[in-house]
Amino acid sequence: AILRRMRRVAGLSLMLVACGGGEGDGPPNVDAGAGAGGGGGAPPSKVAFVSSTEYTPDFGTAEAADALCTERASFVGLPGSFRAWLSDASSSPSSRFSRPLGNYVRVKGAVIAKGWVGLTTEVLKVPLDYEEFGDETLLGFTAWTGTDADGTATSQDCSTWSGKGQGTFGDIRAYDQSWTQMPSPAGCGGFGHLYCFEQ
Repeated sequence: AILRRMRRVAGLSLMLVACGGGEGDGPPNVDAGAGAGGGGGAPPSKVAFVSSTEYTPDFGTAEAADALCTERASFVGLPGSFRAWLSDASSSPSSRFSRPLGNYVRVKGAVIAKGWVGLTTEVLKVPLDYEEFGDETLLGFTAWTGTDADGTATSQDCSTWSGKGQGTFGDIRAYDQSWTQMPSPAGCGGFGHLYCFEQ
């Protein structure tokens, strides 16, 4: 059962400039170590967003959640490969994600974290509450994760995302580790977003 909250597609072309570098509405090609040294190209940035769609936590596996993230990215024309910030019984972001040196950025370019290290060891620079459309999420403020702040599994994954038991979730408006892990898990009968990260 999926609750789809579709956003307007008008203005989509503003986001299709996304993966270039430098100026404009798309994510900038920014260096994770801003201002460090000269010469050479900066590591490319990676786009991250919270899904505009909310899901019940019965999608099965982390790979199935990856497919949902890819679906959302493709819908708005974001290129690249996307994976869900989600752990199951056999994997977690710490084992499934690439570990970029460049910044993670929102669709319109705001820096979320300085690469993998910044994402997993520091507070976020801005909340991850903007969707694939580039709009702020105004309805539903939780995301299913099953994941600790360092990218490892919490083992609270709604019985391997079968919709049973309890699951770790995050507050999409948060800067600190509660963006991925709230103090207490939630029952698995409700809806939540997914965090989607370009690889």
